[in-house]
Amino acid sequence: MSLSKKAKANLERFKVFGTVKLSSKGQIAIPADLRKEYGLEQGDTLFVLGVEGNKAFALFKFESLPEVHGELDRLVELAVKDNSPKKKPKD
Repeated sequence: MSLSKKAKANLERFKVFGTVKLSSKGQIAIPADLRKEYGLEQGDTLFVLGVEGNKAFALFKFESLPEVHGELDRLVELAVKDNSPKKKPKD
């Protein structure tokens, strides 16, 4: 899959915080550096978003949803544009 420069620039804005393991109770521990950077505290409500037909999901601080919504729209638009079938030039 080849991404446009704009899509690559958007992906570079993502930051990896490590990996987590799912407990026998279905719980995960969110890495401390992520909690600190995003101001997550005990009792915060998180919104869980899954990608239909995919094994991807994301967590958002519930009160950040209005600002995240626009970002998600832009990322989806770029992904669809970059993965749409290319038209072959007519001879």
